[in-house]
Amino acid sequence: MAGRKNSRIAFCFWAIGSIVLYLNPSFLFAQQETEEDSLKNWTTLQEVEVNALALSNTKFEYGGMIGTIEGKKLALSDPTIAAVEMNKIPGVYWHSGALNTNRITIRGIGSRSPFSTNKIRAYYGDIPLTDGGGETTLEDIDLNFVGGMEVQKGANSSLYGSGLGGTIFLKEPSIPENSMEVNGGLGSYGLVRAGVRGSIAVTDGVLRMGYQSLQSDGYRDNNSFDRQTLFISSNVNLGNNKISFLGLFLEQRAFIPSSLGISDFNNNPENAAFTWGAARGFEDYERWLAGVSWERSFAGGSKLVSSIYTVGRDAFEPRPFNILQEKNQGFGIRSRYENNFEKWSFHAGFEAYGDVYESKTFENLQPTNGSEQGPILTEVQQPRRYVNLFSESRFDLSSSMTVSAGVNVNLTSYKIENSLPATLESDNTLSPIISPRISFNYGLNSSMNLFATLSRGFSPLSVDDSTNPDGSLNADIKPETGWNREIGFKLADGRTNLELSLYSMDIRNLLVTRRTAQDIIFGVNAGRTLHNGIELDIESLVLNKGNSQLIADLSYSFSHFEFKEFIDDQDDFSGNQLTGVPRHQLSVDFRYEIKWFYSGIGYQLVDEIPITDSNDQFSESYKLVNFFAGSTISINEKFEFDLLFRLNNAFDEKYASMLSINAGAFGGNEPRYYYPGLPINYQASASVKYKL
Repeated sequence: MAGRKNSRIAFCFWAIGSIVLYLNPSFLFAQQETEEDSLKNWTTLQEVEVNALALSNTKFEYGGMIGTIEGKKLALSDPTIAAVEMNKIPGVYWHSGALNTNRITIRGIGSRSPFSTNKIRAYYGDIPLTDGGGETTLEDIDLNFVGGMEVQKGANSSLYGSGLGGTIFLKEPSIPENSMEVNGGLGSYGLVRAGVRGSIAVTDGVLRMGYQSLQSDGYRDNNSFDRQTLFISSNVNLGNNKISFLGLFLEQRAFIPSSLGISDFNNNPENAAFTWGAARGFEDYERWLAGVSWERSFAGGSKLVSSIYTVGRDAFEPRPFNILQEKNQGFGIRSRYENNFEKWSFHAGFEAYGDVYESKTFENLQPTNGSEQGPILTEVQQPRRYVNLFSESRFDLSSSMTVSAGVNVNLTSYKIENSLPATLESDNTLSPIISPRISFNYGLNSSMNLFATLSRGFSPLSVDDSTNPDGSLNADIKPETGWNREIGFKLADGRTNLELSLYSMDIRNLLVTRRTAQDIIFGVNAGRTLHNGIELDIESLVLNKGNSQLIADLSYSFSHFEFKEFIDDQDDFSGNQLTGVPRHQLSVDFRYEIKWFYSGIGYQLVDEIPITDSNDQFSESYKLVNFFAGSTISINEKFEFDLLFRLNNAFDEKYASMLSINAGAFGGNEPRYYYPGLPINYQASASVKYKL
């Protein structure tokens, strides 16, 4: 109870202080400016364009909340993982247990996934990062090859599958034509980064290529990490046609320290879980994605955009209880037609995707002294297919009122073919899932909007969800579905961007993960959850005087998520707080820039998080402070040097950066709920850019 009280007190102090600074920024400076002088020195904050919104060009025009991370913010953040910046988006919480162990939740969706992100869709360009079972591994994509991120929250994307939690879009990096950049960096716990990327103009187009290496010894035992990434993209303009190619290949080996019980978390957080340390467990895999897009423009502003793509993963993972081999190969096609008229716009298209997931487990003959592969234990193949049919239109009913309406129809089927330990084969085709969406946007004036949205979404079934403990297909399991209701206000007056949203999501057919042993996981439909929340996002240009500029960001989310109806076996958890999500999150950032020097400070408050469905275990709330300072120096028109230093967790806060929800206790040991966050640590990087 003390943790809850302290977190609420801390939140109140920081919220009040941040609001005061926002309303009266002169507190930050020794000099005092008159209101007239202050207004003269404001410059316009650029309205963010969002590529994911086919029918709206900016966040201000969109009837809902959308989070964005611009390329510049990403470049100034932690270069190893996007968790720091993503956790500044209200409604988003990124659990990060290690560079290769992460779970993203949006408005509480996906919070109960055991070790990965599901119920949230993601795309890199036009290529899906979400497999046929709904699992997304966003952390694999090296941030050097990401030019920005967009997060649509809730079931608000008719054009991209109506994911229940939302959709995350990764943009390709913006590399200037005829340029080359070399980068390198060092950090705590043996962190080493090095890479090169460049761009060259070719006939009627451009070719971009890059390579990035990332290694770390890790803070904990059995925690080393090594990833190599290759990137290539190109586009060629041929009159009314544009041909684009995007490819990414990575090879990664990451050792797994796993989660800890409360005793080790408090006293020896640098330890690995004993079983994983003894087995020296790790995952070693290759992953690739590649796609070709054709864009055809027609007279009158209409166009047809079509893409074909392939994605794949080949993995090997020695674990204390067995050795896992996985392969997944997928192919897809996506095509959409769009037409823009004076008063309305129209989009329609389809996306078809199919993959085959294969897994084998083998006996581990040396689980306490490294790992040694033994006889095969299980062999499973799961082909999965889906088709999304989508359409969306936008109508300007008047100069101040706009309505958008869309629908997504999903057709999903999957099959399970077990060869071992017994031969089993079954398939299932789900009933079509229809997900409509409608939103209204009303302009109070040129800088203020009101919006309202009603939409429906669903989450596909993962491998674990769709199988019974004996490995057979669970044909009775149903995907989670839910309605999202949202109202909000937006302000964009040139010096301040503000978004405020109140939403409610009612999730039916709640999927509950059960574990009968360390390696036997399955799902059941066990109830209903209610997700009510408030989100606030403010960006303000506090100071713009001469060559100096100060920008303040504040984001806050209040998440009242609960089990409305939840009976798991004999336990009734109805009315309890949803596991895996903090009730309060607050982020406050200040970024200062003058000529060639820039710096910033960020504060993050995360409330306590329920770990068990019974709500008898909570993590402690925590507060993090991060600093950065850097310099950009142009030698001449050809050369530019960038230097950046980051100090993370500056006050050495002890906290859990990821939680294993409802973790069981095996062999009389403590339940291993906690992944310790990094203590105070630094990162230093440098880059040289050359214009050819």
